[in-house]
Formats: sequence, C-alpha cells, structure tokens
Amino acid sequence: LLALRSSAMVPADADELVERFQEVTSMQNSDFARTFLQQHSFQLDSAIAAYMAGELEPPPPSRGAATPAEAGQVAEGQGQPRSWPVRMLGRALRLLFGPSRPVSFGPSAAQAFVDRFEREYGQVHPSFVVDGYKQAVQLATAQSKFLLVYLHSPLHQDTPRFCRQTLATAQCKAFIDEHFVIWGGSLEYSEPFVVSESIQSSGFPFMAVLLCGHSDGAHCLERIEGVMGGPALVERLNQSMQRHRGNLTQIQQQQQRRQDSQQLRQEQNLEFERALQADREREAKEQAERLRLEHAEDEARSKAELEAALELSEKLDKEASLKRKRDRLGAEPPAGTDTTKLRIMLPNGSKIDRKFLASGTIEAVRDFIDVHLGDNGIPIETYSLSTNYPKRTFENDSITLTDAGLHPQSVLYVQDLDA
Repeated sequence: LLALRSSAMVPADADELVERFQEVTSMQNSDFARTFLQQHSFQLDSAIAAYMAGELEPPPPSRGAATPAEAGQVAEGQGQPRSWPVRMLGRALRLLFGPSRPVSFGPSAAQAFVDRFEREYGQVHPSFVVDGYKQAVQLATAQSKFLLVYLHSPLHQDTPRFCRQTLATAQCKAFIDEHFVIWGGSLEYSEPFVVSESIQSSGFPFMAVLLCGHSDGAHCLERIEGVMGGPALVERLNQSMQRHRGNLTQIQQQQQRRQDSQQLRQEQNLEFERALQADREREAKEQAERLRLEHAEDEARSKAELEAALELSEKLDKEASLKRKRDRLGAEPPAGTDTTKLRIMLPNGSKIDRKFLASGTIEAVRDFIDVHLGDNGIPIETYSLSTNYPKRTFENDSITLTDAGLHPQSVLYVQDLDA
C-alpha cells in the first residue's frame, strides 16, 4: 500500500522535470532538485519561481505527502488556492507551450528572441541586450541608465501590431537606444517567465521601466501595458524619465560615491603597497649589504687563517730544513792539512770564520750559512757565493772546496739576490 501511494506522488515525467529544473537553476544535486520539485507538487514553473525568489533550502518531504491531485483538493477544500499570478501564468504557459516548452536562460534565450523578432518584424528595432536579465541590470547600472524591459507574448493578438507599428520604428529605436538599456524576452522561455512574475505583468504587450543600482536589486518604477503607437510610447517613456530623473540622479550620485570610495581605497592600497615595496627593497638592500660585509669578513678571516697557516707551515718547514742542515753539518773540524779555513762576508758587513773539510762541498758551506742566518734572524732567502780574487761565482754546490780552489783558505762573499 505504501509503495502504491509513493508511486502515485511522482508524475510519469518526473525525471524530465528534474532535468529541466536543473538546467534552469544550474543545480548540480539531482536529489535536491527532485525534493524541491516535490515540495511544489512537481509544478516546474512554480518551483523555478520559488527558487529564483530565494527559497533555496526546502524541508525534507514528509512520508505521507499528498499527490498533486490530492494537494489541489485539500487546497480548494480549505479555501487556500495557489497565488493567482503563479496559477494563471502556469496555466497560460502550459496552454501555450505544453510540457515541451523550451527552458533556457541567458544569451541563448535572448538571441532566440531577437532572431525571431527580426524574422517577423524586420531589422529595425531597439538594441536589445543579447544576454541574460541579470547582465542587462548590470549594464544599465554601469551606464547609469534606466532599464526598459519588454516581455513578448508571441500568441497575444496585439503583439504583432505593437511590434510592427511601435517597436519596429526608427523613432522608438532612436529614443530608446539613447536613453535606455533595453532587454527583451519571449514568454516561451523560462527566464522571461520568471522576470514576468517578478515584476508582476498582467497585460500584454508589456513593458516596464526599472531603476537599477540599488543594493537590493532593480526597482520597477512604471509598468506600460497595452497597445500604443510609437509617438505615444516615446511620450510615455519621456514622462517616466522626467518623473524619476531624481531617483536616477540619486543612484548616479551613490555610484559616484562608491566609485570615489573604491578609487580612494585603491589609491590607499596602492600607496600602502608602494610603501611596503619600498620597505621590502630597503630591507633587501640592507640584508644584501649585511651579507656582503659578512662575506667580506669571512673572506678576510679565511685569507688571514690561510696566510697564518702558510706562514706557520713555512716556518715549520724552515725549522725542519735548518735542523736537517745542522745535523748534516756536524761539528767544526780542527785545523790541519785536510781542513779549509773560510772567511764568509755577509751583506751587512759582518764576517764569519769557519773551518770545513777540504773534501767537503759547497753545499756544506751553504748549510752553515743558512743555519747562521736562521739562528740570527737575518732575512736572506736567496743568495750567491763568490770570490773577488780571482772573481768567481759558485753555482755548483756539489764540487769540493779543493776543486773549487778554496783550499787551504779563502774569502767568500754572500750576495743577497732579493735585495
């Protein structure tokens, strides 16, 4: 029994209605869309109007919800029928277009209306906004103009005459294009139907003058219904403009104040960003300078440490070399026939007397001089050994003193080659 009752609640075309509802409202959740439609007895037009009015969170369906037929009987029995605009418009749309009427919002519906208008009434017509109603409101707000809405009822008996003799005239086109942003739509599409219900149209042909720019949306200032000629429509629109010019001026002033405030905020933000960027650049420069100084200090420290290490290494190498030379030199030999006595003259004028074995080499003499220079802190690194009479310079350290002609005695001069 419960299963039969539950199946009776859902119409046969429920899936198609859910798809149409999702297409119009851009709702992604099909279960949510189905629940929303069920709360409106699967009346697509009523559900769309409620959704557009902001009823976004429907209560969960009750287990014993009535069928659409039962809901109508209960409503009639209690004297609480659905609101007449929804009921009448819903019936009219179902009568005119049936269950397969197009469901479309935005540019596609607007372009379809303009294309059909031009096919039936020609190319001369006001410059309709070929976009959605919301975008038309935004455009009117941006241009500080009134928004003129034309709702087209294609099967109304007065529609062809009004379009051909009024809208499709050069006079209306010129006046409307100069003073208004105009948006039009055919009631065979969902968006114009929702707009029609929103601004409460009741007769056709229908036009409405809207004031845009309010924080709570567009306000309908005047409704124009029925057939009238081009001059009469221009006069009616002109009178409406004159009556509500103060309202438009007030909106323009509010927009100007908002723009000035926004520009001021942008300038303040820009100045703040500039100051912040300057601080960042200054900090970056200071940081770079600190890093440069730290790097220079590190390099100087590393260089000093390297120089100290090299100096110490040289010192140690020199000390080791002197020790080897001292050990190799040995004690001074006693005087005798096999001993050569040498007087060594240093560049500073001092002289040193020392005996060497005649069989010893020039290298032994150099060892002695090096040890003496090192022990006495005399800074001579590179030097030559020579005699004056005869003038000779000894470059071969391996020859003996006898072969060098220094035996039994001689005077050697030390020449500082770095001086």
